[in-house]
Amino acid sequence: MIYKGIYYNTAYQIFTFSNLAIITVINYFKLTNKEAYKMKTLKEFLSDERLLFVRSGMSVFDVTKFMDLHNIGAVPVLDAKSGLLGLFSERDLLRRCIVKEIDLHKTKVDDVMTKDVVVIDAGDSPEYCLTIMKQQKIRHIPVVEGTSLIGIVSMRDMMLHDVKVKEEKIDILNTYIQYNG
Repeated sequence: MIYKGIYYNTAYQIFTFSNLAIITVINYFKLTNKEAYKMKTLKEFLSDERLLFVRSGMSVFDVTKFMDLHNIGAVPVLDAKSGLLGLFSERDLLRRCIVKEIDLHKTKVDDVMTKDVVVIDAGDSPEYCLTIMKQQKIRHIPVVEGTSLIGIVSMRDMMLHDVKVKEEKIDILNTYIQYNG
């Protein structure tokens, strides 16, 4: 199909102007189809991530050292059968331990962790996850598949993903404007 001197093929977009040909794999005319620009599920988002967790019964001091070693702001607390019991975060450390001046070596993580944890399904999208985190005013959310914990995502992870998706859209629009102006 030819439209205003532009040859359009359904498999690719081939814009020919003088001797210039630009091939873009993503069909510009389907920009409203957001599926082309985002990961489909949180499971795909977490596919390269290692699950970091601590066990129930550990001291707050040991858990804090673990978090520092791995440079994380929150860690899921699992029981012996790998079931999620709660989440321990830097905020828990500050509000429930430091401010109350409790002994970090003697206090068990089970006593100060957040027990009522909001979780999200592995089949949900990163965009939906970000919406839930904003609504619940939380910075970390465990991702579950059925009853199994498969990972944890932070607000930062979701924001970086959101920026990446928007940058890709901007690049495509800039390319379209530059060569179809």
